[in-house]
Amino acid sequence: MIQFLLFLLVIFVIFFFWSISWFYRDPVRHPSKQDNIIVSPADGKISRIQRYQRGTIPSMVKDGKIFSIDEIEKAGLMRDDYCLVSIVMSPLDVHINRAPISGQVVFLEKRIGELVTMRQPIFEFVNERVLTVLENETHRVGVIQIAAPIASSIKCFVKFGDTVDIGQKLGAILLGSQVNLIIPLRRSIRLTARLGSKVKAGETILAEIKAGEEVSDEEIEKIEGQIYVQSKGLSRVLQAFYLGNLWFTSLWLRLAHGLQKSG
Repeated sequence: MIQFLLFLLVIFVIFFFWSISWFYRDPVRHPSKQDNIIVSPADGKISRIQRYQRGTIPSMVKDGKIFSIDEIEKAGLMRDDYCLVSIVMSPLDVHINRAPISGQVVFLEKRIGELVTMRQPIFEFVNERVLTVLENETHRVGVIQIAAPIASSIKCFVKFGDTVDIGQKLGAILLGSQVNLIIPLRRSIRLTARLGSKVKAGETILAEIKAGEEVSDEEIEKIEGQIYVQSKGLSRVLQAFYLGNLWFTSLWLRLAHGLQKSG
């Protein structure tokens, strides 16, 4: 019996350290050097493609209160009609987020928030989030990183005024959650993003700039939509076990940090 318990302990420890190293992995990505594309800022699955008219702020009402992502207005992302592409990151995805275009960081703002789960639609309006806006000669796009409820923390690797290349690391979200990409909807921009598709940060092309071509409203309407992304079966069990490991690690690190401060 003791040998069996020791065996289980060894397996748990091995999986524990493997899960931590797997979570913080940072694989090499090879972004295209084309200047007429917009790539995915995150690994994961596309859960929403939604068009907004010029001047409209994404918002929702709960308990008589209006919640919105109002920082996109002062960031200059509402000058045209625009499309919001949501990418859900599971705990098993790479958590490094990358620049969707080459350009300059013209806006960077962090909002401290709550710890609401993704099952509640309000989570993307109230959780901790960071908006990074990149601009080049042709367009301006925004990346909104939204933190997870278990260990709410977003790390930024760039600062205001920096010039970045497409696919360059912008930051990371601990324990995953969601990344929203805001793309201007000009007639020359054709969306290649598709609802439910798996994407890779820095590599998967989500939009193309086609000079001299016009994209119709009907073409955009065909790809709009929203789905609920969740794991199933064995994948769900593995994610739960993996997430539990990460949660205990996060708790231990926070306690150790607190004891160090108090000492």
